[in-house]
Amino acid sequence: MGIKKFKLLSFLLLLSVSVLGQNGNEDSTKANVLKEYNIALVLPFNSEGVRGKLSEVILDYYVGFKLGVKHASIDGFRGNLYVFDHLKDSASFDQILHHSDLAKMDIIVGPVYEKALKKMSHYCDSTRQILVSPLRYFKNEYNSNPVINFFPSDEIQVQSVIDKITEKHPNHTFYVAGDISNESQKLARIITRALRLKDVTLGKHALILNNGALSREVQQNDSAIIISSSTNQGMQIAMERALKNKDISFGIAHFNVHKKTKEFKLFEKILFPDLYHYNRTDSSSKQFFRKFKIDQLGSPSKYASIGYDQSTYLAYSLMTYGVDFTNLLPGGIYQGIRNRVLLKPDPNGNISNYGMFFYKHYSDYNELVE
Repeated sequence: MGIKKFKLLSFLLLLSVSVLGQNGNEDSTKANVLKEYNIALVLPFNSEGVRGKLSEVILDYYVGFKLGVKHASIDGFRGNLYVFDHLKDSASFDQILHHSDLAKMDIIVGPVYEKALKKMSHYCDSTRQILVSPLRYFKNEYNSNPVINFFPSDEIQVQSVIDKITEKHPNHTFYVAGDISNESQKLARIITRALRLKDVTLGKHALILNNGALSREVQQNDSAIIISSSTNQGMQIAMERALKNKDISFGIAHFNVHKKTKEFKLFEKILFPDLYHYNRTDSSSKQFFRKFKIDQLGSPSKYASIGYDQSTYLAYSLMTYGVDFTNLLPGGIYQGIRNRVLLKPDPNGNISNYGMFFYKHYSDYNELVE
């Protein structure tokens, strides 16, 4: 990260950064390209205190976000990026809420703390400004002004998995597998409710992990899909055994067990859902990697690429559809450097990302399964 970033940040906290496209008047059919958008980043940089892990993450996110805005400016995006250093105490945040520049913003990204997000959502509900929760899921109380959540809740991740799997395999029989823990049983109920809303066949019984094996067998004639609600490492082994002799059947692991364990096991039948995918051989990824390295004299972290993906998505959405973009966006998927973005209304009255990847793990690489 280094000194260079923090010198830059100290300057940015005093001045807004103008990132202006040069070709905004070339296409008369894109009237909103001519508009300048004010974007605020309200994030805990902690520029005046001890720099911890969170401030490092936030600074990486900021650098990626800024590069995304610059990238969009090549195609005509006109925007002003404002930075507000939000400390955790309420007094400093109240100063931001009363800052004269905040009222000028078309879109506000952050904060990240729960209490501050509640205050900001109340503020944006009264001003009708767009609020983005960049690094956590936030359940907004003010449904009249939905919050954009790039990080989905557990329930939305489950729904995203089920939407994709049931659409691709409508004729399979679906089983829900869990363990006896409260967390697994709660998630199993969520999965089951979501499956019942789909036009698919549900297995006649739930599958419970017990002594390393599933409590029931999958019916022999079924083309089966087992969806796990358990983070227990034994669940993948148990699902693999249950599906061993079923050629077109497979299992879906819990979305929090996508990382490889130290003692790697090859699960030929198990798909691992995840929010991230980083393909270093992709041309866009290579371009971002080069830009970041030139700008920061180092390699980008996960959060730098997340910031880049989010700002690119927001900038092009604003440039194409204006501030009402959440109501006008088609149901297409934006494939970013690391994130897959599919924004849709969620059950809590907000706008959330339903984008999800599926992997198969091998000893030396991951295979992306579409």
